[in-house]
Amino acid sequence: MAGFSFISLRWWWLCLAATGPWLMAQGQTTWDSLAVQNMDHLGESALWPSLLDPKSPFHSSIKPWNAQHMPQELRGYRAVDSGRTYGTWAWPSLSNRSLWSYVSEGKQSGLRLDPLLNLGLGSESASSATTRQNSRGLQLLGFLGNRLRFQSSLGLHNTVYPLYLHQSIRQDSIAPGLGLARTIGQDSGGRVWDLYSSQAMLSWQIHPHLQVQWGHGKNFIGYGYRSMLLSDFAPAYTHLRLQAQSGPILYQYTIARMLDYSSPRILPLGQRIWGSEGYRQKYCSMSYLDWNLAPGLQVGLFQAIVWPAQDTLGHRGIDWNYLNPLLFMIPMQFANGSDGNALVGINTGYRWGRQQIYAQAVLDELRMKDLLQGNPTWANKFAFQAGIRGWTSVVGQGLRWQAEVNGARPFTYAHWSGATNYAHQNSALAHPMGANFVEALGSIAWFRGPWSLTLRHLIAQQGLSDSTGLNTGNNIHASYWNGADPSGSYPLLNGVPVRLQQGELSLSRLLDPLTGLRLQLTTWWRYRQSTNAWAQDLYGQRSLGFNLTLLTRLDNFYHDF
Repeated sequence: MAGFSFISLRWWWLCLAATGPWLMAQGQTTWDSLAVQNMDHLGESALWPSLLDPKSPFHSSIKPWNAQHMPQELRGYRAVDSGRTYGTWAWPSLSNRSLWSYVSEGKQSGLRLDPLLNLGLGSESASSATTRQNSRGLQLLGFLGNRLRFQSSLGLHNTVYPLYLHQSIRQDSIAPGLGLARTIGQDSGGRVWDLYSSQAMLSWQIHPHLQVQWGHGKNFIGYGYRSMLLSDFAPAYTHLRLQAQSGPILYQYTIARMLDYSSPRILPLGQRIWGSEGYRQKYCSMSYLDWNLAPGLQVGLFQAIVWPAQDTLGHRGIDWNYLNPLLFMIPMQFANGSDGNALVGINTGYRWGRQQIYAQAVLDELRMKDLLQGNPTWANKFAFQAGIRGWTSVVGQGLRWQAEVNGARPFTYAHWSGATNYAHQNSALAHPMGANFVEALGSIAWFRGPWSLTLRHLIAQQGLSDSTGLNTGNNIHASYWNGADPSGSYPLLNGVPVRLQQGELSLSRLLDPLTGLRLQLTTWWRYRQSTNAWAQDLYGQRSLGFNLTLLTRLDNFYHDF
């Protein structure tokens, strides 16, 4: 994999330049309405003029979006009203190109091959090293009739991350949002991280009111930049997703198989060869009911439970009790004496004019007596989010702005072990910082034709474990029995205080609407500090960097945590 380079992609650009218009404008909607892959945050914010319409019944808090239920103005990633184009992330064009495509007569079936690229160079002050992004991949899209669609992608990644990300990946060899990685070569002292990534989703619209998705991918619930219920920060995972919609109600049920990297690996049956150990597995069942209670007002109820695939008797497998999509999971967990980790939550948003306020609350465990008495016990585990977003019409296509506050009490999302915590491949399924933190962030984006200018900044504080190993509840991958005092006091932000400020300013030029190919120049800054001398030596860092990147439409990759 290390042998691939920027030069090896020259044939892609030759193909891209030589391929004529692959499909006339009247046929583009068929492709664009696939919507089986998450859209990056910049692309989504370009659609806010339509998403924030108070009259829209679209359930936009559930991603990836269901193409069958998307408003017509969102299909094709455009927002058109009475012939006026708001100038979203893509604009109508007959010159949209792809590497290769095929559409049958009558447009009843088709295939399309697109490049997936993230090629860039940069520099940072913390290590005085040259950073680089060298991701190359292909994505295959297809449809058969109006009901069956699929998407499959494969990527090869060779990346030199900034120092703070490199140190984070060193802890468990997990690249943010991508998965297990390894270092290769001697470039920058062995700082080149090498890995594969793949996603594949099959979508079947069984009935106008019922859709099934099966495959390997990500999900997101919420209206914010972050999600405290379910985010797309963790690597892709195998799952089955059912969606049923009738009138103002949409119900989603997901059953997923995930990996636990925190527990000891296990040998396959009959194997005694070192290196053949497999990673332990776990399962997660999630339900979400989203209801349009009134014009502009949406309320969603969430429940999830995580349980291990192995117990003391060996393989356990899927618990049939949780395969019932209409089940209230916590009573069943109590009745079975299950060792699973259950969470419940709520997601709500209200739109008016060109704005939307939104909020989330997650309850992991709760002792009402201690809560009413103001006793900050470790067992009171909950998280919250509150935010506002909107758009303003100015020169060009307007400003998109957003501000939100997120937080999680100590030990939220953690459990007895990594086999039952709310995580996948040692990556949080909710907020990247885990728990025991408070964060405030804001962003603003300006769009004008193919150009966009974005600014994002966050301020956060987290309480970390000290040099003695005392568990303060920030690490969701550690057992809450490990180093914690059951009778101790654990207020929010307890432990060693570490403060973080991080931001970025990006200028993008969209080159091809079909593939989302764009050229982007980014300047970023980061300052992490602590009043504790030991923590300052370990976590303190000040860095300034920039990147020039050529990339296509990809998933969100969060590097601000």
